Amino acid sequence: LDILRIRNYYLADDSDEGETEISNTIKVIQLGEKTLGRSLLTLLTSWTPPSSLKNNKAPNGGTISYDPTNIMDYHYQQYGTWWTESLIHYQSLGVYPEYLSIQTEPNNDTEEHPSMKLEPFQQKENGIAGYNMAIEAAVQEMKLDDRIVDLPKFIGPDTLNFDEYQDGSDEACPIDVYIGNLVFTSTIYAWAHHLYYDHLSTSNPDALNDKMENFASHFSDKPIFITEYYNKDVMNDDANSDSEGRTWERLWHYAKVMHNALTLENASAFFYKNLYGNEDALVSLPDDEHYVVNPEYYAFKHYTAFIEQESIRIVVSTEESGVFISAFASASANKMTLVILNENVDAVTLNMDFDSISIMSGEIYSSTRKGRKCEKIGNFEPADDRKQFEVDGESITTLYLDYVSPYGIKDSAYYMNFHSDYMNSYSDSGNWGSR
Repeated sequence: LDILRIRNYYLADDSDEGETEISNTIKVIQLGEKTLGRSLLTLLTSWTPPSSLKNNKAPNGGTISYDPTNIMDYHYQQYGTWWTESLIHYQSLGVYPEYLSIQTEPNNDTEEHPSMKLEPFQQKENGIAGYNMAIEAAVQEMKLDDRIVDLPKFIGPDTLNFDEYQDGSDEACPIDVYIGNLVFTSTIYAWAHHLYYDHLSTSNPDALNDKMENFASHFSDKPIFITEYYNKDVMNDDANSDSEGRTWERLWHYAKVMHNALTLENASAFFYKNLYGNEDALVSLPDDEHYVVNPEYYAFKHYTAFIEQESIRIVVSTEESGVFISAFASASANKMTLVILNENVDAVTLNMDFDSISIMSGEIYSSTRKGRKCEKIGNFEPADDRKQFEVDGESITTLYLDYVSPYGIKDSAYYMNFHSDYMNSYSDSGNWGSR
């Protein structure tokens, strides 16, 4: 884990224990850093501002309240002031967020939980406030306040998905409309969105592949953060959901969605919804005495436990049907991570060639339909920088390798070959910013 997304509870009135929630968040950060032996990056985001700033005077739904006496029409300045005071409050408690998103899911018009609606640009009188004006108000207020020690990097627009609403409306509000209406695109450090679509189901992890590729083709000028995703099918699991087959289906689904986001969309960061809590968390807490490690935890671990922060993704292609590979290299740590997904029932043997790189040693971790869950199954011992490697049928395999290269990673033109008949890959591409 490298980046922890935390909710802004400052002056939150959907909970009687806002300061308690902030205190608990700080304890989680401290315990996490103690366990990891290093600092955690944080992303601070809001579900809702105080109800006093909203037109419906309630935590769920609504938008920034309208101000007919203000030339800006909505209480953007007061909203910016609240965000500024929030950041000052968190920094006074020792939390200095590296990243900040002013509103999670601004295109999700819901009253089912704390939320706030923001259109890409403000609507007519007493309509909906604009995301573009809201983020500029927050940024400018923070820049002008010398009590703020370190200004976070802003990410956005942090939409529910790429385009449509999920409330049955035919009206579309694409993420590119939010981006296209920003006052200054330079305000944003990284583009951000969630991956919630009804048709992104356990049986169809590739439902968003075209959308991912399309977004990357138009918005590759900045890092891309997938700021939330969990498989909503999990909430509908029946009594047989803990069966061996269902466990594997959930594990495979999440690993494949991550693979697609990292390779097709070239995402730099990928966040699960909740670290712990209900069924939508990596670790569920059914009561005060028990916990359940969910299958998605192991899928997430295949990537996050091994990919070093600020790694470079190495683009890998293969002609082997049903085999999907992603690779990441860290020049500073001399570590390389390969995640190999095999959806075939039968095992596949890959011939692995490393050109201009020497693999010194490594470890092998595996999950399988037969019940293995990201378990270490052996060491990777290369022979003359070439190894024939067998991948189990219906499996996820992570190779965590030590390497040396006389040319480095960023500047080298080396090739890595993984083939059964013929397959190659080349170095290039973006940064992996979150584990």
